[in-house]
Parts: sequence; C-alpha cells; structure tokens
Amino acid sequence: MWGKRGQGLSTSAIVLMVLGVIVLVVLAVGFTIGFNKLAPWLSSNNVNTIVTTCSVACSIESTYDFCSLERTLKAADLPSGEDEVKGTCLAFSRTPYIKYGIGICSKVNCDTVGGIVHASLIEAQVKCVKSGNVLRYIDGNSVEQAYSCLSEDLAGSETGAMERCSQLSQEIIWFDNAGIEQSYICGTSDINP
Repeated sequence: MWGKRGQGLSTSAIVLMVLGVIVLVVLAVGFTIGFNKLAPWLSSNNVNTIVTTCSVACSIESTYDFCSLERTLKAADLPSGEDEVKGTCLAFSRTPYIKYGIGICSKVNCDTVGGIVHASLIEAQVKCVKSGNVLRYIDGNSVEQAYSCLSEDLAGSETGAMERCSQLSQEIIWFDNAGIEQSYICGTSDINP
C-alpha cells in the first residue's frame, strides 16, 4: 500500500474540465463582442414580447405601463437602421412602428400622463376629452400645474371632438346642441402626424 503512486484523473473529470473551459471562453467572448455577433442565428428579435406586454398593459388599463414605461424593441428591420430602439407602447403603436403589430389602446388616455405638458391652461382645456381627465400645463410663472377637465371644457360638436383626437380609437366625449352627452371614436383620418 505504501508503494503505490497517486491515481490519475478519471476520463470523465478531464472531459468536464475541458467543457468547462470551453463554456467560459464562449461566455467571455460573448460578453466582450456581443452574443449577436458571436451567434447571429440566435434571435435578437423581441417583437412578440413587446406586443404581448403592451397588449396586457392595455387590457388592464395600466396608463403608466402603456404610456410612460420605456421598453426596448429589438428587430432587424427597425426604421432607424439600428438593432434596437427605446420607446413606450404608445410610441410603438404609431408610425413607423405599426408594422410590428403593437396595437393602439382605446382604454387608456395617454394625454393625461407623462410627456404631454400643454403651454397654457387654455390649451389644456381645449384638449379635454372626458370630464375628470387630469391634464398638465405650464402656468404664467413657468410652473407645471394640473387641471381636472370639467364638462364645460368638452367639445360642443362632433367636429370639435374630431379635432381633439390624439390617438387612434380614442373615445372623445362631446355635447350636442341639446346638451346631451355623445361619444366619438377617433379614426385614422382624425390623427394629425
């Protein structure tokens, strides 16, 4: 027993070490130059994921998730020529991203949240589409304020309602000559680019 030399490594241990080294090299190269260059056959397209998450945000009427939450859209044929672009579901539901199928959301009014701050109280009042919507505006002292839309701020005609459209399938409430509340759903021709 005392005269035996140490046993060598088993074949399976050597194979596992070699595989471990190969995996480490692939990971190091992938993180250094990017996995899309290392393995271009791996899909870097996340269009279906963005379509699904935006659809869910709309169906649960999550204004923040649809209008404000920035997402990264990855596709080989983006209009910018880049591999990815950042934007909200609202931005991706408009031109030039319509081709990816990220749908519009009539359940959410993005005019009431981030990004849209009107130049004055009067401009905010003219953009009211439903009573109770809260719009942001800059007052005379350059301070951002919030305004809650009243029924008298709404459009007084269907034409006036059409002029307030900011997104496809948006519902605009207006009052007819008899003071009866009417509803107008925005169409493609109503949206100004």
